[in-house]
Amino acid sequence: MTVAQKYNLYQHIRFNTTVDEARWDDEEKKWKTAVSVSGAKDAEFCPKYTITSDFFVSAVGQLNVPRYPIIEGLDSFKGKTMHSARWDWSYPLEGKRIAIIGT
Repeated sequence: MTVAQKYNLYQHIRFNTTVDEARWDDEEKKWKTAVSVSGAKDAEFCPKYTITSDFFVSAVGQLNVPRYPIIEGLDSFKGKTMHSARWDWSYPLEGKRIAIIGT
């Protein structure tokens, strides 16, 4: 059982969404968070909406936008490259020579 299942959190989590703006409304004493839906099927019904809430938790993480290092010759490298923020779990690593760059 995951933490989200244990504490019944999935009902409060928005997947496939991008926060366009989050601002505090002094009059209402509430957060106003404008979001865009990025999942193709979900966006058919309501591509943008605003959530009004008492709390706002930004949990995007520091690697939500991958940044590759500038390495001479990387663009001509013929092997597989991947970023830790976009890991390809389906790629078999057995028998491969692996290099990890960064922290």
